[in-house]
Amino acid sequence: MTDVGAEVPWRRLDGRMLVVAPMQHVVRLLPLLVILLFTGRGDPVRLWITLGITVALVVLGLVRWKTTRYRITPDRVELHSGWVRRQRRSVPRDRLRTVDVTSTLLHRVFGLGVLHVRGASHASADHHGLKLDAVSVAEAGRLRRELLQSSPAPGGVGGRTPGPDQAANAPGAPGAPGEVLSGDGRHGDHRHSRVLSVLRWPWIRFAPLTTSALAGTGVLIAAVWNVVSELGVRPRDLPFAADFEQRVLGAAIWLTVGFLALALLVVAVLGALLMFTERWWGYRLTRDDEGTLRVHRGLLTRRSLSVAGNRLRGVLVSEPLLLRAGRGAQTRVLATGLGRGSQGGALQPPASRSETHALAALVAG
Repeated sequence: MTDVGAEVPWRRLDGRMLVVAPMQHVVRLLPLLVILLFTGRGDPVRLWITLGITVALVVLGLVRWKTTRYRITPDRVELHSGWVRRQRRSVPRDRLRTVDVTSTLLHRVFGLGVLHVRGASHASADHHGLKLDAVSVAEAGRLRRELLQSSPAPGGVGGRTPGPDQAANAPGAPGAPGEVLSGDGRHGDHRHSRVLSVLRWPWIRFAPLTTSALAGTGVLIAAVWNVVSELGVRPRDLPFAADFEQRVLGAAIWLTVGFLALALLVVAVLGALLMFTERWWGYRLTRDDEGTLRVHRGLLTRRSLSVAGNRLRGVLVSEPLLLRAGRGAQTRVLATGLGRGSQGGALQPPASRSETHALAALVAG
């Protein structure tokens, strides 16, 4: 008796990741590279260090592409990666719970996406899945459908399931609650998706009441301040800073404290509104014929979280202290395999209590 898995060919990541991966690392290390370049003052050693870091990132990207391969058998999803530290991961398909597809702005420029498959496990949700960084958008959509279907379809194993995601199911496509979106038969996708929820901009008023948005704003401010400090730029050396500082210090102490508190509050609120816009732009929640829930959202970074309907454990309505004070709440899905990248399984932005409970009832049936 032949091994079916042995007949399924191994596949590599998309070759365009050889450009995207080094550029991603360069963006992350950009503050360090800027500091090395602009504080070196002509020192050739710093220039060589910067060049060496860039070359190392390109080489690491090439090694990762060369040593990473994956395949989907009728029973398992397998991933082999690593050169110095080799990893062999294999997850049974019947234990898969969620599939995340994330496309940063850089990935979208090259038509790529990052697919993260998570299964049921007692370990940390970020350590028991498979991450493919990166595959084409069409490949990510095909893999998502194949992995979340109830049973492996004939001819759909090992990279033979046809059809990319359709425009009707892409983030930002039109749709209203209750509207039925159809697949395109030309690509073999005959399933329909019913829209359960779409973005309503009045929800943005709840953004400043979420601790994650406020914490993210604080982290961003701290990062900017750290870069400015490393570059040796002092705000008090700016032309208008000295006169402004004298005016502030000359005022009453309570007025100074009040002004600083108000300025901090305004920055935090604006930051929360911007983060809400980036995170939930184009939001739409759909459910297809097989019961799979899909959350589409994101402005710069597009995200698509898919949860298999037959593996859904329930729905949670969360009311943190600040949201509860503003008569708001948030609906989350209960399923194993949800990692930090999936925002804890959020099915909807922070909204009013009545809307969150209505959505929870609709999802739970």
